[in-house]
Amino acid sequence: MSKTYLVIFCLLATSLAGCLSGDTGTDVIPYEPGSATLIQSEWTMTEHNVYFQQFTAPSTGEYTGMTIITVSTYGYSSCSEYSGVLGVAVYSHNATDSRAGAPSELIAQGTLSLDNVSAKNGYLSHAIQFDDSADLKSNTIYWVAIASESPIDSCRLELGYYGGYYIVETDRYGSTSKVDFIPPSNDYGLVKYMNSNSYDGNVTGFSASGGFPTSLGEYSLSSGEYAYWYRIF
Repeated sequence: MSKTYLVIFCLLATSLAGCLSGDTGTDVIPYEPGSATLIQSEWTMTEHNVYFQQFTAPSTGEYTGMTIITVSTYGYSSCSEYSGVLGVAVYSHNATDSRAGAPSELIAQGTLSLDNVSAKNGYLSHAIQFDDSADLKSNTIYWVAIASESPIDSCRLELGYYGGYYIVETDRYGSTSKVDFIPPSNDYGLVKYMNSNSYDGNVTGFSASGGFPTSLGEYSLSSGEYAYWYRIF
């Protein structure tokens, strides 16, 4: 087989990065929705709730983890340090759902335990490995998901998010100031969340012991506002 045909076959079978490196099994093109410098404000994660965002895989191959950023903690004055578990996951896409579709079946997940981490007003990057790699196909729609659980319910993590705008007011002396931040509406359905419920100690959303729900067909999801930063690799 000529070199030309070998190159064409390689490009069809795997990502460009994998083809150029000669490793067609693991190399993938990482994806992030934009630079973290575009984060404008912060929002508070609710324990056990699952927060989804839609994305399209840029390459075919095995993705092994995700990175997310926390910017602070929310709670009482004693909440300067955070202990708990962060979770990340990838779900398949249900195109038959209304509007932009919805997440469907769990593909991969991973967790990271945090023990008394100084997270108050701190920009922290958390790289979380999947338990098993996510085998994704290029130009195919998927959903990422993040969640958290802490033994201290009054102390929660804050993440940054994209979009929205400030309301600016001008006083009688002509000075302007920012007063309120209005988050984006994301009316197109690309951002969703699952409101977790607990019955007799059984959590319907994310838990450190049980992980993420394996299938979302029976659960109703709500439109979300907060398009957080992440990087899947």
